[in-house]
Amino acid sequence: MDLQRTLTYILFCFFLLSCKKKNDNENGNIEVIVNIVIKNDNDIILYYKDGSNEWFVDEKTVWVGVKGSENIQQAIFKINSNILPNDFRLDIGRNYFKGKETIQIKKFVLKYYDKSLVIPEDKFNLFFKGNEYVTYDEVTKTYILDKNKDGSYDPFFETTMEFYPELLKLTE
Repeated sequence: MDLQRTLTYILFCFFLLSCKKKNDNENGNIEVIVNIVIKNDNDIILYYKDGSNEWFVDEKTVWVGVKGSENIQQAIFKINSNILPNDFRLDIGRNYFKGKETIQIKKFVLKYYDKSLVIPEDKFNLFFKGNEYVTYDEVTKTYILDKNKDGSYDPFFETTMEFYPELLKLTE
C-alpha cells in the first residue's frame, strides 16, 4: 500500500512540475494590438471569424474601451482560441453619432504563437478598408468618421484581399 501511495505521489509531482505555465501566445491565445489616436472616449470592437461562423457575430467579438486622448494608446484584444481567425472587422464605437470624429491608426499587430503580423500606419489601407462611414485623409493620415447620406452611422474597417496571404504566413 505504501508503494502504491509513493508511486502516486511521484506521478503527481511529475505531472505538477511538467505542467509549467506558458505565456498566452504559447497557449494558442491570439492577441491583436491596435495603436490608435482617438480623441473621445469610445469602444473599439474586434469581430472575427474562425471557420465556425460565416458572418461576423456578437459571440465572436472582443470589446475594448478607450479613453479619449491626443496621444497614441494601445487597444489590446485577446482571443482565447487555438484556431487562428480567418477574417477580422474593427468597429469604432457603438453606432451612436456624437459628431464627426477623426482617428489615426498607427499600427495593427496580430500575434499568433511566436509569430506576428505587423501592419504599420502607412500600410493599413492596403490591408483594411473603411466602410461608407469612414473617409481617409492622406495629408493628415486621419480617418474621418461621419454619418452617411441617410443619417446612419456604423464606422468599421474590414480586411482586404491583400490581408489573407499575410495571415497565412502566421501558420507556416
